[in-house]
Amino acid sequence: MKHILSLMIEKKQLENQYGWRSCFDVPEQYDKMENLSVEIMNNLKEYEKHHTDILATNLYDVLDTIAFEIVNGNISEEAEVMFYTQDDYLETYVLGNFNEEQMEVFDKLFYYMNSDDRAGWLKSNYINNDPNEYTDNLVNFVVVVIE
Repeated sequence: MKHILSLMIEKKQLENQYGWRSCFDVPEQYDKMENLSVEIMNNLKEYEKHHTDILATNLYDVLDTIAFEIVNGNISEEAEVMFYTQDDYLETYVLGNFNEEQMEVFDKLFYYMNSDDRAGWLKSNYINNDPNEYTDNLVNFVVVVIE
């Protein structure tokens, strides 16, 4: 994940420097940006292969937002970036202090909800309360930035 993010940061920096110029004026930089885009998408498609409910384009959007924040100095470049599937996030951040009985009740209630309600519940109770957590619309994954 960190490697993909570093590629996105490099691409953003090139876009900031040369994006306003014509591709005829700086063809090498535009080629570099295009090559970075291809490499980024190829890496993201690997995540897509291993996690069937995650789309590379959704993960791209989330990492693009994080890269934007890093380039603008709002997040440190040395920050740790953690990727969680929805189940991993639940296990780590929601169910961490639950006992067996509480987990059973939670599972029954949580998985009874449709996917939109689950996403809304997770966003309103956990993700939206932390500015260092990023996700897609259905909370198929969560990216946590630890500074």
